[in-house]
Amino acid sequence: VASGASSSGSDILARLCEAHGRPVPDVELDPARMRASDPEVIIGDASRIRADTDWRPRIKLAETIADAVDASSL
Repeated sequence: VASGASSSGSDILARLCEAHGRPVPDVELDPARMRASDPEVIIGDASRIRADTDWRPRIKLAETIADAVDASSL
């Protein structure tokens, strides 16, 4: 749903590479593909589901990524 914390694309890439046992490649941003209207940070808000159901995130992003990578290699 959402954890209330942001993760950058480079952080997610690093976690994916780690889970695959590969080095993190150098990534360059192409300014021509950046949109001025895109927010620099996006954070999911789970306050409504938390208030309605007392749901809390239990699984960290790194574990979710590792589990997805493991499952894809079955």
